[in-house]
Amino acid sequence: MIENINPRKLRYLVAGYGLPAEFLVTQLFSMGVPCENIAVLTHDLDERNSGLHSLLKLRGISHLTDSARTDAAFEFSKRFNPDLVFSMHYRERIPDSILRLAPMGGVNLHPSLLPRYRGTNSAAWVIINGEKETGFTYHRMTADFDAGNILVQEKIEIYEWDTAFSLFNRLIVKSMFFLEKVLEKMLSEDKGFQQEGDPTYFPRKLPFDGKIDPAWSDEQVGRFIRALIFPPFPGATMTIDDKAVEVNSFEDYLVFKGSNN
Repeated sequence: MIENINPRKLRYLVAGYGLPAEFLVTQLFSMGVPCENIAVLTHDLDERNSGLHSLLKLRGISHLTDSARTDAAFEFSKRFNPDLVFSMHYRERIPDSILRLAPMGGVNLHPSLLPRYRGTNSAAWVIINGEKETGFTYHRMTADFDAGNILVQEKIEIYEWDTAFSLFNRLIVKSMFFLEKVLEKMLSEDKGFQQEGDPTYFPRKLPFDGKIDPAWSDEQVGRFIRALIFPPFPGATMTIDDKAVEVNSFEDYLVFKGSNN
């Protein structure tokens, strides 16, 4: 058993991107983890990843932007000698070679109630499909994507005004409050529990190519518009006079629909 180890003394390798990774690193700070006990595998600097890059530079945290599948990433991780790997919105699968470096294994945060809505864009798809609730899942990482044993899973309500943007951010914020609980389970060598039920999967592509189907009901259209609100990305579009017009609210849709009749 390793449950008597102080989590502040552990070495955390974070594979992450954007706000989720930024929040995790900040949460580790709040738990008393020193900067030198954190290393980060991330992606190149872009608008969505600029906050994380700034944080890492400001705090002097060692990081690498090479793909996790490269020899450089493996050597970087090996030199850091992690106790635990966290995956936070990282854009590719973490190879087993890196996961095996960490005696405590790896944990991924996924913004859905696994095994449902594996893959990507889960915050958008739950709105499109009219779900009343969703949640987040911390699970152990295995060779199979989003399929490892569940350590912590919590439900949250989907509000009628939710957009993919509001829902995703609420999921990430709420999930941070459960990080210490996840660490407690890892330290006690809790294997978690198997995912139950039929899995669903959604690939990394824009739902329905971002286009409103004129055959949809008003309710479906309203959900779809909200599901595609995720700045700075473009919103849903509809075709008017053979041109694609961006629609950012259901009220706009009704206006455009009326002018197209």
